[in-house]
Amino acid sequence: MNAQDTIEKAIIECLGKVSGIGEDKSNAAWTNIIKGLLGELGQKYGYKTFAGGINNKYQNEWLYDIVWYRRDSENYLENVAMVAESEWNMDFESISYDFEKLLVARSGIKLMIFQVKEDDNAKVCVERLCKIVGRFQLLASEESYIFAVFNTTTEDMFAYIYNRENGLEKIAIEPNV
Repeated sequence: MNAQDTIEKAIIECLGKVSGIGEDKSNAAWTNIIKGLLGELGQKYGYKTFAGGINNKYQNEWLYDIVWYRRDSENYLENVAMVAESEWNMDFESISYDFEKLLVARSGIKLMIFQVKEDDNAKVCVERLCKIVGRFQLLASEESYIFAVFNTTTEDMFAYIYNRENGLEKIAIEPNV
């Protein structure tokens, strides 16, 4: 397992802390919980985090909802390991609008978090997002897309990982509250 695979697995485990919290939270509350958890995980792996709205714990948002980055000894941007977008509106147009921002990011891991009412809707949505990835002409071979999906009916969370080498794979996110 390479470093990127390890981080992908850690992101999915981290999202397990969100699964099972309950849906009685506002979209802003969900977003801040997720930003906080992912920000802590990024720090664990030695990255600084851009993620606004969390009591000044991290730097304000920069281009994306969440960005993990590293600077070199002279303070030049050296690496962007992960970028994330979240969209709580359940229509595909809103989800794809935020998702398309991830296409232009130069980052090995691109995380899209969204919600649906039924698992079948999630699979169709993820397949359509993968089609968008496939049509994008500047896709790098080492990129991975993680689609983290919250089912508002069952309150389950699950993920799909997509990359050129392995295609699309569904992964359960175990509640880890």
